[in-house]
Amino acid sequence: MGSTSARLSAAEILWRNFASLMQRGLGYAPGQLPLDAPCLLVLGLSADSVEAARGVLEDGLAAIWEEAGIIDGLVASSEAQAAQMWRLREETVEIERAHPMAPSFDVSVPGGALDAYVARIEAGLKRIDAAYAPYVYGHLADGNLHISINCAGPLPHERHTAIEDVLYEGLREAGGSFSAEHGVGLEKREAYERHADPVKRDLANAIKGLI
Repeated sequence: MGSTSARLSAAEILWRNFASLMQRGLGYAPGQLPLDAPCLLVLGLSADSVEAARGVLEDGLAAIWEEAGIIDGLVASSEAQAAQMWRLREETVEIERAHPMAPSFDVSVPGGALDAYVARIEAGLKRIDAAYAPYVYGHLADGNLHISINCAGPLPHERHTAIEDVLYEGLREAGGSFSAEHGVGLEKREAYERHADPVKRDLANAIKGLI
């Protein structure tokens, strides 16, 4: 994206299970999305015109197509088409429709570790329940991932804790966090004690004691 007339304004990553759910929920025709790929990227560019953005995006993708192992791509030719594509990321109410009160989590993962992290949690969740196939999507630039389990909630406390331990294991050591943009609050107090950086936790307690 070397052009000064266009810049990347959004970059979202959708793993296959989530993209498949959204395709069904939003009424996309079978085969309309490249769901044989392990994940989809939804990119937004800001430019002087739709034509300028399209040209920069097509040139950029062509330059990395083979090296990045890209399987297929769709480029919006109008703002209306772009809005339709962004529904894949934004209308996450489809998860709730499919799985009322689905257990949901919010983590941050270093960019270079995303693929390995998702593969690890998919395997770990199946050890808890062979039917678990999480919906994973999020912000590519900062590695903030949203994870929903494909089951109705709420879950029993022990099962919820077991899922947390799979999702949060090793995140701190890898430079990520068990809680990203949604914070800790009451819901993650136990996970905070088990998975937060102990130095940061002690510092937070010390600051709290001064207030």
